Amino acid sequence: SALFLLRTVPVARHAVLEHYSLLFDDAINSSLNFSDRVPHDVTGHQKLQLSALQDVTGVLLSFIKSSPEAWAPVVSSWTLTLLGQLSSKYAAKRGIQHATSLNEVLQMWLACEPAKMLMEISTECFAAMVGAAPDMCVDSLLEASVRYSPHFDWVVAHIGSCFPRTIITRVLNCGLKDFCSDSGHDKESGPSTSRLKVPKMASVVGILGHLASKHGHDIRKALMALFEASLHSDAMNSKVTTLPFLLQLAVNV
Repeated sequence: SALFLLRTVPVARHAVLEHYSLLFDDAINSSLNFSDRVPHDVTGHQKLQLSALQDVTGVLLSFIKSSPEAWAPVVSSWTLTLLGQLSSKYAAKRGIQHATSLNEVLQMWLACEPAKMLMEISTECFAAMVGAAPDMCVDSLLEASVRYSPHFDWVVAHIGSCFPRTIITRVLNCGLKDFCSDSGHDKESGPSTSRLKVPKMASVVGILGHLASKHGHDIRKALMALFEASLHSDAMNSKVTTLPFLLQLAVNV
């Protein structure tokens, strides 16, 4: 079986995860179609789907907990990509399409059991990786947010609510790092390059916006800490670019 290959044949993990992508896709499609029906009649096929995916989720979570260095990066990349693809694919579904707020979209997706399983796996990956490689975690989240925005916003909102302080600090750090490299590159490549970075800045603003209502104090504290750190930094690049970065954030908020 696929689970046996996943456990015993490391080189097969990408092929197995691709197989699971199809299973999650089919299950989410069934679940969303089911939620549109009245009355709600859960079919035997849907029960089998959910049971199989619960087994998959349990195995992946056990791998992440027992060997986070080996499994968390691979599984994290897979779940973020899959969540982005499926969120975009099913954004036109009746309930999701007519949602009036991000929180409403978030609740609708979490009511979809297969999507909730993927979110649980992704959150566990983030928890396993954030201590050792926080910048990589957040940068992956930013890249996915840019690629699948705005349909990916609910994923960012959920992960951000689980790790607010880490997300706020690292989003700012990753955004500043990207802004610094972009500023240096613009001098050589001209203004056209900067336009490519606009979605990244928009993603940073969007993530902070999701967290502002409940974590506004933490955001203000992180912004002030970033500014003060630049004043005491020995790196000229940090001194020169931090204030323009913060001003750019203010313009976009």
